[in-house]
Amino acid sequence: MVLVPGGLGMAVAMTGAALAGANDYVFEPVKAEVKKGDDVIVSVRLKHKVTGKSVSDAVIVQTRIDMSPDAMGEMASPLTPVASNEPGVYSFKTDLSMQGRWLLSIAAKVQGEPETLYAPSDLYNPTAEAAEDAKAIPGARYVVIPSLQGHFAASPAKAADVEFMNRTITEFLENITEGGSKLK
Repeated sequence: MVLVPGGLGMAVAMTGAALAGANDYVFEPVKAEVKKGDDVIVSVRLKHKVTGKSVSDAVIVQTRIDMSPDAMGEMASPLTPVASNEPGVYSFKTDLSMQGRWLLSIAAKVQGEPETLYAPSDLYNPTAEAAEDAKAIPGARYVVIPSLQGHFAASPAKAADVEFMNRTITEFLENITEGGSKLK
């Protein structure tokens, strides 16, 4: 069984500086493979990319584990936080009812950072690649969709995701067309 640590990212060209902060952190699986079964412990380490140091004071605000990498996103299991003895390691107890690839999606608040950190969960359009693409586009702004739905955040499945994307795209179009005046 493979554990894939896991919003969906998109790059849009806008004037203004590229955002930083949440992109300076990464969740890494403590063990890449976890056996199926009941009361399985799944652990991830949160690291600051620049310093390489573990981050112990994050507050986990959302979690989800499902089999979306095997096209079974509806196959989800509850997660219960459990204490970890290792600094910067966040552990969860869950039941992995069948063999296959399970996707762990996490959202966290890191002390001193204004943005919520989302572990990348879109396996079709990885957020790291979208962030790199945005760097190559003059005046681009990289935006992470604050969702644990992975690739499905681009579907109408969750109203908050759709509202966020509509608002972000509208702001983008308003900016580049100067309120639509460039379209006339």
